[in-house]
Amino acid sequence: MQLSVIVPTLANHDNFLASCESIAANLPQDSELLIAYNGKADGLAGVKSRLAHLPAARVLQATEYGGISKTCNEALRASSGEYVAYFHDDVILKDPQWFAKLRRVLDTRPDVGMAGGSEAKYIDRSAAELPPAGPDGVTECDWSPTISLTRRSAMEAGCLFDEFYLVGLEDKDWALAFRRKGLKVGYFPVEHEHIGNQGSYSLFTGEKSFLDYYSKEGPRERYFLQKNKDVLKPAYYDASWEKWSAMDRNWKKKWWKVLYLRHYRTRMWEALRGLFK
Repeated sequence: MQLSVIVPTLANHDNFLASCESIAANLPQDSELLIAYNGKADGLAGVKSRLAHLPAARVLQATEYGGISKTCNEALRASSGEYVAYFHDDVILKDPQWFAKLRRVLDTRPDVGMAGGSEAKYIDRSAAELPPAGPDGVTECDWSPTISLTRRSAMEAGCLFDEFYLVGLEDKDWALAFRRKGLKVGYFPVEHEHIGNQGSYSLFTGEKSFLDYYSKEGPRERYFLQKNKDVLKPAYYDASWEKWSAMDRNWKKKWWKVLYLRHYRTRMWEALRGLFK
């Protein structure tokens, strides 16, 4: 098979269905769409029912609340495409040529291991430190999340997702796995709408243990820095380590507090409904 498209998801937000429909509508021939559902198993039938009108979509039950990295790896093992694309579940895809564009990057640039179609982002380097977009329109960057294409062979040769990360930093770490192999990340734009902060991984309302993990950045940041010290610029590593070496939670961020409030509000309403049954 030519292409496997993998969408890790909890399927718990309003834009999930529209995202899957847009991806299915723009699948090339000889490809498969794997919806890797990692919510509770008793919700699987409902997800399949919602996607029953999309014959191209195959819904897989991944490890419950296993996180993005584990889900992506599990779906990879269930897939068969020579090329593998990962999509966030809040992307509305509008470009029927998206695969041809990103595949061209990989096929014409042997120095590129992963091609992204959503945006060019930077970790320890700036855009000014990297070559500008060439005649082929490819911009070299540090990582390009949201819509990403690579080869199965690259994944199996040491570029799997690190399952330490449940959510947060997994895409940066994945991009650095290619750098460690001497491969670059290239960005070439494809038409889409990324709703942002609407996807499943912004909406952990059911698992307090996951919320605890989500709100504690320090252990993730320290692991990320120590693991990738060999490929990160020393100045970036030193500054980041100074920031995170003794901090587990960034109190200036409010989004994790919003998640907790949402979690407890949901539990409160569930308890009240139970009382009046």
